[in-house]
Amino acid sequence: ECFFRTNDDMIIIDPEGQMTRVVNLLGGQVIDVSTSAKTRFNPLDINENYGGEEEPDPIPLKSDFIISLIESTLNYRDGIDPAARSIIDCCVIEIYKKYRAHPCEENIPTFRDFYTVLRQIPNPAARYLASGLEIYIEGSLNIFAGKSNVDIHNRLICFNTKNLGKQLQLMGMSIIQDFCWNLISKNQALHKHTWLWNDEIHLSLHNQTTAEWLSNVWRHGRKYGLIATGMTQEVRDASRSEAGQDMIANSEYVVLLRQEKTEENSVSSLMKLSSQQI
Repeated sequence: ECFFRTNDDMIIIDPEGQMTRVVNLLGGQVIDVSTSAKTRFNPLDINENYGGEEEPDPIPLKSDFIISLIESTLNYRDGIDPAARSIIDCCVIEIYKKYRAHPCEENIPTFRDFYTVLRQIPNPAARYLASGLEIYIEGSLNIFAGKSNVDIHNRLICFNTKNLGKQLQLMGMSIIQDFCWNLISKNQALHKHTWLWNDEIHLSLHNQTTAEWLSNVWRHGRKYGLIATGMTQEVRDASRSEAGQDMIANSEYVVLLRQEKTEENSVSSLMKLSSQQI
């Protein structure tokens, strides 16, 4: 109904691949996120409103995203060190020079451009970063290395992550979330709503990086024209997650279907239900 009665943009995050047929029937774009898929999309995509209302320059926020992406992908458990952080920031600034001079889609860089600049830096920290990222650029996990070959301008986009392997799980979800923000920020400037359906949302609550993003957009998304919905059968996971609790607190409404008796305590705790409601 939302698709036919509005002209809004819509994103579906579909970890089980259940929405592919419906999206195809509606003429939407299904992006199969897996190493065996032929679909590709560029995590360096950006627009002039990417920084939101508070930051007119989109590059610093993109740099922050790339730093966080590399930090989580390369598993910096104690956080990325200041030297590596500065190197990443310098590379991001360098690869966006052409875009900054003339902001257009043709001038948007790729992850491979970032890697090329990184390898030219004669520094041990830069060599270490390049070595860790090689598999994601030149190796078998290079699905985010180049330009997008899908219609990212389709008003209905579905990310099918069913076959996204463990090695790419966190990186893939972080890039998908960044794509969502890229579209949300662009649409806000156009006074246009963005709908987001995140199925099996408990999977993103398992990791701090993706959970924090969800908590943030649930808290602030409305002022950017976002209409977000999270769906899960794992209520217990949501109740254990601080981000999940924040999302419930910042939801306009909750639809609660039949629950198993064993989930009673989790549901009661999460929803602050009275004994009569239980």
